Amino acid sequence: MTDPAIKDSTIHESHADLLAAVPITFLMKSGTLRLADGRLSFTRSRNRVVFDAPMNEIHSVGTNAFGITLWHGATRYRFAIGQTYRAGIHSDVPVIAAVSAAAAISDYREARNSAADWALTLMPLQGAVPSGVEIKPPWPAWKTWVAIIGGILAAAAVIVTVTIAFST
Repeated sequence: MTDPAIKDSTIHESHADLLAAVPITFLMKSGTLRLADGRLSFTRSRNRVVFDAPMNEIHSVGTNAFGITLWHGATRYRFAIGQTYRAGIHSDVPVIAAVSAAAAISDYREARNSAADWALTLMPLQGAVPSGVEIKPPWPAWKTWVAIIGGILAAAAVIVTVTIAFST
């Protein structure tokens, strides 16, 4: 259950996707989440540093439906850890889709375990919540999925309504 990218208690590093306010793929920012020498950092491609902070400034670490949530001061960061995309899951060939679905479920479990490993590693090292900072807890998984499904149904309703309105 341990993420192979986490080697010891001093250095932890793995690929992560920084989630935007709406956790959808084209709004994610891929990069490397790294814990070393008492500092946590997230660096994007071409060495663009999003944050690099001492662990005593990081607080309120927890897991969410996609990975982990942590705060640096009044700024919340949500990361998807170890998420992968499998093209076959959307195949028109049922056998390919079924095999890909089983692999996708396995990938999801591995990602959840990696996120849990990160959370368990960061929690004992985190600092206190700064005074005056209000922390919003991460949404539970069920609430996230209800919001996603609700958004999809709302978009479908708009498409159907527009299609009917312009077809008459």
